Amino acid sequence: MIHSIKDRFNPTGLTLGDFNSGSRIDILTASFQTDNVVRLLLDKDELFLNSISYSTEPSSQPWYHDELLDITLVNQENNSFGIFFGAVNGKFANQIIYLAGNGSFSRLLTMGDLSNDTSMDLAVANTVNS
Repeated sequence: MIHSIKDRFNPTGLTLGDFNSGSRIDILTASFQTDNVVRLLLDKDELFLNSISYSTEPSSQPWYHDELLDITLVNQENNSFGIFFGAVNGKFANQIIYLAGNGSFSRLLTMGDLSNDTSMDLAVANTVNS
């Protein structure tokens, strides 16, 4: 199946997850060129619904123990990373931005329980001032 997002989108990251609790895998992709994250939800007939675009490399994990997937991404050009917290309707709250340090040029991120305390941790790789 091929689904066109939009012309000149140039995706640079991709993650999968059930973002709307629909028991189907949905797609989330990011574009460096357009500074957008696009979410494609799969409906019960396994057809993609209209894409939803969020302004700003995505990754998804529940930050809180609420089972809702959240979107975490780096904002390379403004030295920060952001989190969109998920809601039960499959939508996301506005991005909360955290500064990574002036001139850091955050590039990649990963998430997981890095400290074995059952809480989600975040590691950000910077290309400058690492």
